[in-house]
Order: sequence, then structure tokens, then C-alpha cells
Amino acid sequence: MSHADPAHLRGAGRAILTAGPLFMTLYLAADLYRRIPDAITVDLGILIILPLILLFALIFGPLVAAIPIIIGTTSMRVLAYHCPLFAPRAFWLLAGAAIGFGVAYGCDLLGEVPDLSFALIATSGLSGWLAYTPE
Repeated sequence: MSHADPAHLRGAGRAILTAGPLFMTLYLAADLYRRIPDAITVDLGILIILPLILLFALIFGPLVAAIPIIIGTTSMRVLAYHCPLFAPRAFWLLAGAAIGFGVAYGCDLLGEVPDLSFALIATSGLSGWLAYTPE
């Protein structure tokens, strides 16, 4: 399989479909983690709201994630084709996390909005992990 083969987009499809719900789940988890010393109240309304949030993330997340994931997947395939050192899945995770970190740093989110920064970096890394398809 050459580096230009579109079969690698199967992995990109996995990453694109999971990016929205994964981002929202990680963001909400980071927000809850930040509140740990305080009491976390859970009401029954969240059982209705959370599935709706994840549904909207599943619908609109791919619109945001598709282009960056396709560009990243194609770039990593070309890089791995020309330099096999970058072929393992761990490098895909690191590349995704590095891109997420770069965006968070460039948008000055790291110090201002740590919950959003964590969700962006972790989602980017996991998207790289999911986008990997072995040859």
C-alpha cells in the first residue's frame, strides 16, 4: 500500500466520529476534577442533558474535526512512509497531542482555560491514536 492510498481514511473516519463526544466527555471530566475538594452535586437533570450534549457533539463534532484529522492522518502516513521510525502508533498519539498543545498554546488557553486545554490536547492525541491504520 502506498502513502497515497485512500484506505488509510478508515482510521481518520474513526477519529472524526469520536472526536466530538470524546472532547465533551474529557472537558466535563476535567471540569469535575478541578472541583474535587468541593462537593459535586448531581441532579437528575444531568441524566437528560448529558446524552443530548453528547448527541450534539456527535452531530457537530465531525464538522470541526474532519479537516484537521484528515490533514494530520495524511501527513503522518506520508511521514511514516518516508521515515519508518514514525510508523508506530505511539508516534501518531504524540503527533496529535503535540498539535493539540500547539493550538492550545497558540490560542493562549493553557493558563486561561485549563479544562479546555486538557480536553483539546487529550482529544488530539487520542484522535491520532484512533487514526492510525497499520499497512
